[in-house]
Amino acid sequence: MKPTLLPRIIEYTVSHNVQHLILDYTCHIEDFPSCIFSCRTLTSLNLSGFIYNAILSHKPIFRNSLNLPALTNLSLKYFGFCRGDDGCVEPFSTFKMLNSLVIDCCIVLDAQKLCISSAKLVNLSILMWDSVPETYVGIYFGIELYAPSLHTFAFTGRYTPKLFGSKSVLSSIKHSRETSSILLNWLVELANIESLSFCSNTIKVLSLVPDLLKVEFHSLCTLKSLKIKTDRTSSIDDDMVGFLIQNSPSAKVDIIGL
Repeated sequence: MKPTLLPRIIEYTVSHNVQHLILDYTCHIEDFPSCIFSCRTLTSLNLSGFIYNAILSHKPIFRNSLNLPALTNLSLKYFGFCRGDDGCVEPFSTFKMLNSLVIDCCIVLDAQKLCISSAKLVNLSILMWDSVPETYVGIYFGIELYAPSLHTFAFTGRYTPKLFGSKSVLSSIKHSRETSSILLNWLVELANIESLSFCSNTIKVLSLVPDLLKVEFHSLCTLKSLKIKTDRTSSIDDDMVGFLIQNSPSAKVDIIGL
């Protein structure tokens, strides 16, 4: 497709009150016509940059201040996030109606954490880079999360990012391996989550927290479903399962063989 054709297509869709838009094209978001960034009818937006642009020097940057008041579903792949005028990387704060957010193979530039703040966010999915050099700038970052309505959080990646929020790591934990401590902090931060899906290796890492079963754990009170994926060579620690559902004993526990 000719580069000049895409702006015309976007302008046409906006002029006809587009609600759902999917763009998977090898161009920068800066090349889009300005009308798309202030479309008042758009409720669902799915943008995918080009993978070779994303991992090389030409990173498509997702703008920080878009005026999309009706947007409820947003999916981004192969984009970079930059700091705003306040020094924070918070690209989603203007989407007041956002209900579902997917961040797939994106990077954070010039900062150590990505801020996700949305009072109405229910579903969050984050997929981290899995096959780029570890020295690549921007693929490792923490997540500052404020989402009081969050029900479902799906995460896939080779490393566990630090999760920052209104709660801190349990004060009774004095010594722990970093990854296991981070996982425990996730459970504290995601206190109101209704469904959890773990692999058996994640359970093993969490069990490395010293004296974990003696900790006063006040999270996961609204848990309805716990799914644990395992292979034939792995065993599931019943005590760890009991720890996870201690505040929601009626939660359904499913052991799923791989």
